[in-house]
Amino acid sequence: MVEVWLRYGKTEVFADIPSEANTTIIQNEITGRRFGEDIKRLVEENEHLINLDNKVVMFIDYVAGLRGLDELIQDTINVFMQLEKRLELVISGWRYYSDKVEKELAAHVAHFAKHFTNVDRIITLREYDVGKYAKNAKVIVAPKMVWGYTILGAEHFKKQILNPSGDILIIEANAARGEVKSINMEAEEEHDEAVAYLEDKPDVIIISGDGYPTDNNLYSCMHIPASLYEVAEDCVIIFLAECGEGLGPSSFIQSLVSRRNNVESGDEVLEGWFKLVDVSKVCMVTALPATYVERLLGARHSDVVDDALTYAWRVKGRESKVVAIPQMLGTRLAIKS
Repeated sequence: MVEVWLRYGKTEVFADIPSEANTTIIQNEITGRRFGEDIKRLVEENEHLINLDNKVVMFIDYVAGLRGLDELIQDTINVFMQLEKRLELVISGWRYYSDKVEKELAAHVAHFAKHFTNVDRIITLREYDVGKYAKNAKVIVAPKMVWGYTILGAEHFKKQILNPSGDILIIEANAARGEVKSINMEAEEEHDEAVAYLEDKPDVIIISGDGYPTDNNLYSCMHIPASLYEVAEDCVIIFLAECGEGLGPSSFIQSLVSRRNNVESGDEVLEGWFKLVDVSKVCMVTALPATYVERLLGARHSDVVDDALTYAWRVKGRESKVVAIPQMLGTRLAIKS
């Protein structure tokens, strides 16, 4: 047996893959890169954007589980401390659709930011008062990474989430395969580093929703299986996502119900899910009720991983080609040409 551990909610579960299967486990390399000098140079080149006064508001588009993001935030705070700038940190957890999660992310940042003497306050985006900080210099720290079918970066965060007035300094963390790779890369094309290439088309793909808070609800993790679209045809996809807080925001639930009634939702992530279930057999291991998974999502429901694996071996056989990806964040699969 080959044992693969995957995150599920606030814990981990394992999948036992039979030894006769042709198994590939995709593990992401950890480089541990730091970008203090790059950030310092970027800030110095754009000093006209931050010299309005002594106070700078730093907006952070936080992605849980992205390796190197905490270090990037610390390096950025340190650069501003050297410039004798006071900071107000504003933490956004817009990707998770939960006030509770956003507060937890702010508390996480506060835990390491408290060691910096130039940080005056840390608040959530929901607590941010636009009028109070209208005249302060502003900085965005945001990752640019694969998010479902597309790449979302600082511009999306700026326009769709913040919509601020005036100029703003952007520190964009180019992320791929679960880690920050570089800062403010000029190229706009999709990251080659984000692609995990497979030698052959798989029969079974095993992934997770990356655990809490990403799999806190369905909509906050639904982008992850969408990134399998290039290799998904005729596959069995086992998707682990606890979804302890249900389906997600009410607007998404309404779109989901409409979509099952053959009405286009206009939601790219949701449409991506239904493209996936149209070309593959998706089996969800989740705390969601079976009726939600089967009637609304068009997928198969399993309470435990073993049941999902039994289904996969029944459909594809125990000697099938299996790909397991314990960490899907910022990763896209493709077949080598």
